[in-house]
Amino acid sequence: MPDQARPTPRDFIRLARPTQWGKGVFVLAGPIYSMTLLDNWLSVLGAFLAFALASSGCYVVNDIADRHADALHPRKKARPIASGRVSVGQARIFAAVLLFAASAAVLLVQPDRRAWVFGLTALYTVNVFAYSAIMKHRPILDVISLSAGFVLRVMVGCAAAGVEPSTWLLNSTFFLAMFLALGKRLGERRTMALEAGGADVGRIRGVQKVYTDDLLRMAVVVTAV
Repeated sequence: MPDQARPTPRDFIRLARPTQWGKGVFVLAGPIYSMTLLDNWLSVLGAFLAFALASSGCYVVNDIADRHADALHPRKKARPIASGRVSVGQARIFAAVLLFAASAAVLLVQPDRRAWVFGLTALYTVNVFAYSAIMKHRPILDVISLSAGFVLRVMVGCAAAGVEPSTWLLNSTFFLAMFLALGKRLGERRTMALEAGGADVGRIRGVQKVYTDDLLRMAVVVTAV
């Protein structure tokens, strides 16, 4: 790994990946679908911020776990931890701060709903940690874990608004997320093969040793239907 340079605020912003907070739109799905968003906007905002900050903390933890593999990746090697600009110790402290801030954001939720929102945020965090440690190395389980994260986003939005999520909404979210995750894996195989100059993509992301283009194409079609 390259020699560590002094980290800048921009390095920590990149590490938190605020550009990924757009996924929090799934938190709004339930309140919008049930037309309760305006009446519960502060609680929903608290849930949105809790998941956004928790996801940033989880991204940091994931980058810590993936730092050696990322160093071999054509693009990911420029990430703050993989490039050595942010040390593992600094990243751990930053992750802890983000996760604490996520817990604090739950205070914006109405008191009678905080336990549900906190519990779902904690479950999301556990799911991401499980993904980083185990699931990302297991074909199919990796995309199921990723998809579960989107389902939890929908559930926390419903909990914050005080509405029960419909089976249709949860199923639609899960299969849409599966479709997108499988499509990403398929595109990832091709992109890494091109950018790595024909190197074994399984060396960069181990789960790709099992996936094939045909398997992923078939799975994409199944989830789309």
